[in-house]
Amino acid sequence: MKRFSLLAALLLAAGLVIPAYADPAYPTRPVQIVVPYPPGGLTDVLTRAVAERLSKTWPQPVITMNRPGANGGIATLSVAKAPADGYTLLFGTDATLATNLSLYPSVGYDPIKDFAPITTLGTYQLMLVVNKDVPARNFAEFIEYARNHQPPLNFGSVGIGSAHHLAMEMLKSLANINLVHVPYRGGAPATLAQLTGEIPVMFNGPASIKEHVEAGKLRVLAVTGKTRSPAFPDAPTIAESGYPTFNIVNWYGLLAPAGTSPEIVEKVRADVAKVMEQQEFKDWMAKQGIEPLVGGPAEFSALVASEIPRLGAVVKASGAKLE
Repeated sequence: MKRFSLLAALLLAAGLVIPAYADPAYPTRPVQIVVPYPPGGLTDVLTRAVAERLSKTWPQPVITMNRPGANGGIATLSVAKAPADGYTLLFGTDATLATNLSLYPSVGYDPIKDFAPITTLGTYQLMLVVNKDVPARNFAEFIEYARNHQPPLNFGSVGIGSAHHLAMEMLKSLANINLVHVPYRGGAPATLAQLTGEIPVMFNGPASIKEHVEAGKLRVLAVTGKTRSPAFPDAPTIAESGYPTFNIVNWYGLLAPAGTSPEIVEKVRADVAKVMEQQEFKDWMAKQGIEPLVGGPAEFSALVASEIPRLGAVVKASGAKLE
């Protein structure tokens, strides 16, 4: 024991992370999943759905803890500094693990070095949506309409640097169209603004617009992923509509602080995988417009590493910055 204590002290002095030893009975106390956004949004709802099902499997409850702020950066930094014992996990997103690095001068954490990826959960495509003020009936007509409209059309988003914002900035660049950004504080006010005519067009998620599309108040012209969305299968991808490099989707996953034991990481991964295999959970995800993304630590790590430069280039091209 003295030898181990001496070794631990030397490693700490050297600034190295000491992996936490796995408790074979894990979890022996409540597990906390930190969500970097307020209650009620899709990230919160998905986290709670996973937590609820894990709580039925594990002998201890899984608690969802919302810590919004700095586009998810406050929560992410808090988990990076948490003990690597498996009892504090992070609901990570494309924004917190990739986009923020180019939006902010400094985020205070390293998405690669400060976390142990556990599992990917899903992706969430966005839809190019117009209201009744826009005469375009399809994607090609919209591009032509936007290109010739004076003054330039306003477009909404859920905030500066959001996927909703960056998707339109990418489309503006690729299609050579000019639109003016009007950011809102969240999906609900942005959607309401489009319904009331404040903004004619925006990228929005399927769960936010489905009832309005069915009521004929909004129209979906295209989707942002590489494949068509199950939520709106008749809407073409922007990639298949003349812009093959276009691909903007939200993605989600679970991570632990760096140094968490591989045994705990594997247990969480395996048990979450069992949740995702349940048909009722698959049906629930489909209703939310979430497409399952199955991947373990290696796949998740590769996703983060590839998205940091790709989304960084999109942010740079957009000129978006946050302090």
